[in-house]
Amino acid sequence: MNIRSSFALRRWVGVALLLCVALVASACTSTPIDPTWAGISLVGDGQNILIAFENQMTLINPTTGRPVELRDAEGQVRVDDQGNARVWNIPSPDGGTKFYTSPLPLDEGSMLALAYTKKLYRVDLASGVLYNATTGVDLPGQVIAAPTINGDLMYVGFSERNLIAYDISDVQNNSITEVWRLETDHGIWASPLLVEGVLYVPCMNHTLYALNAETGELLWSADLQGAITSTPVFQNGRLYVGTLARKVFEISASDGQILSESATQDWVWGTPALVENTLYVADMAGYVYAFGIGDGGLTQQWSQQVATKGIRATPVVVGDALIVASRDTYVYWLNPADGSPLLDTEGSPIKRQVNGEVLADMLVINPSEGLDIPEPLLIVSTMNRAELLVAFALDTGQRQWVYGR
Repeated sequence: MNIRSSFALRRWVGVALLLCVALVASACTSTPIDPTWAGISLVGDGQNILIAFENQMTLINPTTGRPVELRDAEGQVRVDDQGNARVWNIPSPDGGTKFYTSPLPLDEGSMLALAYTKKLYRVDLASGVLYNATTGVDLPGQVIAAPTINGDLMYVGFSERNLIAYDISDVQNNSITEVWRLETDHGIWASPLLVEGVLYVPCMNHTLYALNAETGELLWSADLQGAITSTPVFQNGRLYVGTLARKVFEISASDGQILSESATQDWVWGTPALVENTLYVADMAGYVYAFGIGDGGLTQQWSQQVATKGIRATPVVVGDALIVASRDTYVYWLNPADGSPLLDTEGSPIKRQVNGEVLADMLVINPSEGLDIPEPLLIVSTMNRAELLVAFALDTGQRQWVYGR
């Protein structure tokens, strides 16, 4: 292992993301990685929260923070032999299956769940059961990042190396077919981005690839000087992405030319948030940045060290609030105009502590006809099993409920 790889290895230990150090530094090992954060998403018309963590998946009612109760065809709650309400919870079919990502919608009534432990399962949304729990569909590698689905094609990046496009038209029969693959010498740790028939694939080998989504033909590739652990964002023919080179890049989506770049204090692990013509970026030193975008390239508007530890989760921008959550166990409400703390009615910064590090992206849930909540909620997932999910009032930061195992 060279000097550069050895240095990167030491930094991984310092950052303590509980991931596979050697794989990131030099891809010189295939040691298994134990999942350390949840995958969360919103599913169904009622905007229920689906959390996949370690060896089980659970559907959570955002009104109460409790698992969704299963009901029969007449709408009555189903009960077990002891009279307890049955809830939507899928345990590992073999005790050892583990998940990084929440399942993806397949059709109106089912989802696809990709396990880190080299398996693909089809999930029935109504009943919370696996159609193919006994066998699953075998995959050739571990999956960390959520795949991207485009009709009958599913693009899966594997944590050790390669991205494969599968035909999933026959997945109901436990059959998927490889259509094409992108050979890489390092892993894919972020979801591909699909825009107008082009698939943009970030890779740990410092390269961003642009591929024809149907054929896999390589359109271009760009060296971004550091491992890429997040999905790019797209606007007006340009891509924006941060890397572990401590930089944010603006890239031409048509040919991969680097149009501009800007330095950050530390690694940019998560996907930026793009709101109109402002790009909000967070790094692993706890800094948050706002960049103006346009014909003049990336223009830094402000930067603030908000947290004492790294910020991996994508920033959330809603109305007059910019919200970030950190490994230092705090969630911060900021002013998008300058990064200063937002204040509550008593003049104190809105800053809320949770009982675990935050690595997963956050969710925002709004009231609707099918969801009886009095105000929008911010959903934060932590690494503490007692607080896997914490719901805050979006505007005030007041705790609403906690879900744990």
